[in-house]
Amino acid sequence: MKRILWVGMLLAMVGAGGFAFHSYHNYRGRLTTPSEYTGLARSVEANTLISLEAPPIDLTFGPEFEYVGGQKFVLYEVADVEQHMFVATHPDGSTKTLICVQYETLLPEIQGGYDYSGSEYQLELDGVTFNADARPVRRHPISPSGWPGTDGYRFRSFMAKRGYKLPLHRVWSRLAYVPESDPRQEMLIVYVDDLAPTGFTSEQLREEGGFADQWPEIARAHFAKIKTDVTVEPRP
Repeated sequence: MKRILWVGMLLAMVGAGGFAFHSYHNYRGRLTTPSEYTGLARSVEANTLISLEAPPIDLTFGPEFEYVGGQKFVLYEVADVEQHMFVATHPDGSTKTLICVQYETLLPEIQGGYDYSGSEYQLELDGVTFNADARPVRRHPISPSGWPGTDGYRFRSFMAKRGYKLPLHRVWSRLAYVPESDPRQEMLIVYVDDLAPTGFTSEQLREEGGFADQWPEIARAHFAKIKTDVTVEPRP
């Protein structure tokens, strides 16, 4: 009996290992290259992120924001990515707002383009229209930065290493701009806001949470805050 049990356990371990091996080799994140922190195409002066191309649009963030740094990598063997991160904190030093501005360009051998026409919202910032999505999110207790190799993981782990931990409960939104002249490029503004000041948790604001009727107003206030915090200036 013990021998049969041992053999069964061994087969289960082999099976689990095979599953893990299979999953790893089907996981796109393993294809993402290590981050580089020099040779970035965009620069920052004061609180203005300057982008001369792809797209030629400057972004200026409110005085409460601090520039944390930038990085670049190739995502999933699909696109060149460059990220720039900003943060605002509460008076006690805890994270209030995190911003990641992400630029992507598809590699020459990759067909297609970016399309966010299915986004739930549209937001106009200084005459530039962004397709937007937003939702309430809770920090994962085991993997707070998410799945390694994803662009979201690179942003969140970059900030965590510099002492800016994700709020436990937060509003997550993504604003996407795709130039009509070149849909193979995109600019994303990922904007993360602490939910604590609203008095609600992310679970409460979901459909099953009992306070889902409050979410539309919180989302509207979130987007209104973005309009106040971010100035968009296309270059001539």
